[in-house]
Amino acid sequence: MAQSRTAGLTNSLFRHIELRPLAFAAFFFMLGVLLSSAYGVLPFYVPLVLLAACAALYVLNRLDKNVVIFTAAFLAALLSCSVREASISRDNIRNSVERFDGKRVQLLGVVDVPPELNPERGGASVLIRSQRLMCGKDERKVSGLVKASIHAELKPDELKPGQRVRVTGRLFRAKERRNPGEFDYKTYLERRGIYGLISVNFSRGEDFEVLGAEKISFFRSASLLARARLLEAVERTMPGRPVEAAVVQGMILGETDNIPSEVARNFRDSGIFHTLAVSGFNVGLVTAAVFFILRLFGAGKRFAAKFGIGAVLFYCLVAGATPSVVRATIMSVVFLAAIAIEREADGLNTLGFSAMIVLLLDPLDLFDIGFQLSYAATFGIIYFTPKLQEALKSLPKWLSGALGVTLAAQIFVFPIMAWYFYSVSLVSLACNLVSAPLVWAASVFGFFQAALGIFVPAAGKILGFVSGLAVTLLLPVASFCAKLPFAVLRVAKPDIYTVFLYYAMLFLIPLIPRQAKKSPISAIAGLAAFTLIFAQAAVHKYTRLDIGYLSMGKAQARYANYGGGFSALYITGKPSEYDLERVVLPALYSSGVNRLGLLVCSADALGVENKIKCGGVLVMPEELKDNLLVSSGKDFLLCVSKDYTLVGKYRGETFQMSGKDLFFGADRRHIEYTDVKGDDARIFYTYGKGWREVNFK
Repeated sequence: MAQSRTAGLTNSLFRHIELRPLAFAAFFFMLGVLLSSAYGVLPFYVPLVLLAACAALYVLNRLDKNVVIFTAAFLAALLSCSVREASISRDNIRNSVERFDGKRVQLLGVVDVPPELNPERGGASVLIRSQRLMCGKDERKVSGLVKASIHAELKPDELKPGQRVRVTGRLFRAKERRNPGEFDYKTYLERRGIYGLISVNFSRGEDFEVLGAEKISFFRSASLLARARLLEAVERTMPGRPVEAAVVQGMILGETDNIPSEVARNFRDSGIFHTLAVSGFNVGLVTAAVFFILRLFGAGKRFAAKFGIGAVLFYCLVAGATPSVVRATIMSVVFLAAIAIEREADGLNTLGFSAMIVLLLDPLDLFDIGFQLSYAATFGIIYFTPKLQEALKSLPKWLSGALGVTLAAQIFVFPIMAWYFYSVSLVSLACNLVSAPLVWAASVFGFFQAALGIFVPAAGKILGFVSGLAVTLLLPVASFCAKLPFAVLRVAKPDIYTVFLYYAMLFLIPLIPRQAKKSPISAIAGLAAFTLIFAQAAVHKYTRLDIGYLSMGKAQARYANYGGGFSALYITGKPSEYDLERVVLPALYSSGVNRLGLLVCSADALGVENKIKCGGVLVMPEELKDNLLVSSGKDFLLCVSKDYTLVGKYRGETFQMSGKDLFFGADRRHIEYTDVKGDDARIFYTYGKGWREVNFK
């Protein structure tokens, strides 16, 4: 009986492989990229020879075609990673940045993409394709991308792609992650091909000079011009409503420079920020709008699909051809092409095909958060929505469809959000359901508003009234959802094994009802096993005591966290806004701390309590008349002595933390803050059986 069930599962797997070979090939391609990233790239001729050998074996021995496809996908991933590395020339800026790190240099280059403006901070960042680098008497030819940060307010049209510039400023290499939970900016930039940073401060005599313009391709020039005209049309057709115009610009073209920070924060905390970044959502809306409007006016399916392909490609160009837009464009083109040639497109096959094309262009896109979120959400919608709609069939069809799509996407992106952002939006599902019609109206009417507004401003204003009204109604919805006390839940970063088990569970859930009919005992046993594994992972995370120092600028920060009992932050000096937002809060959030049990701080550090909820705040040097008990339980204790020393105990392991010293363990190991200041964080943890150290280097 057991053998027949195993055979049945095996046959089912092979049927899925036969139906969706490209989806499985994409999996093996991603596996190849992961292995190359973990163990280093091979010389490009090695995977090339192996690919040739694989093709020869198939021709000579007639191997199973699926085995050949999956092996070829894996080897193609190794080859694409090797080619990417080999394409980095010897004169790339990454080979010079170490030599000139922190020095004042002069860089000649060409503006690569439109600058990112930040009106609220009065600055901008510009991506420059470098050509020549000078430092004193040292002058050399260089290539590659450099990101310049200009500490001055720029006008929207002051810098344009294709302009030759001379930049004078200090050259830096991006710093690696130095604290738990901190964003790894260096890795993020390097995966985008950016190996140097230049800071330009006019008050120090540094400069950013435009020398002229280089000729750029016709398509690039036309797409930039079209983008500028569309953005102008939105502003012109929505006079007196700058916030609504900025939101529409964000929805249709991803232009978020003019969106007020409070509005952006509300969209983020309510779980609908994805509507302000051009992605698969926006491309899908354009595809659907063009296709169905043409069908409404009597066009045939094939004509509508062919015209839709042109419209989507044009939209990709004017939206900046960012990775997320290219990914969605490839998917839309494949779907429309299948309609044009009258072939039925399988969703998972199309998804796998588009993923392989995107990763062939740049294999390191696999590590891009946008790539992971968009493909996880799309996979969840294709794979899980029909199953959820079946479970919700008692509801009206329109409601079960909306709930199914939104819930499927949320379920599949949940681990990714927890991994990168240490947070989960508890109101995202409800807010997406309520806001979906408004977002649809603002995006679709906004797109046609911009297109018609260029040629017929009066028609653009009529459409702009509709899109503006939709945004006007959307803003209070986002604000209300974001300000709910339970809107955002902070969670500890899951380990890779928990993420793997989570997705394995999602794939197995649809099989449980079928298996329960055949063998209820095995189905219950399987569910119990997964429940125990998840429970063990949670207990493992929340029965650990963490203490240590964070690496900051002028302030000093120490924290202690026992997930099952207390959390305390001890901070002196005056922390900068950057230190609070990018160092302290991520370190707490990554440990699952959503609310501090106790904040001990100097008067200069007041304001931290406005960033995170605190059970109690002690401001030094106010006098304490007696020792203060903060928290206690069966296995743990935390208190503050009269001299503001934090004293804690967990299962016999003790620690003492003062303004500059840390003592812990049976041997009273001593660490001074001066051992850490300006260096990397030093964190120590215990499960009650000795201490272990983690250094962030």
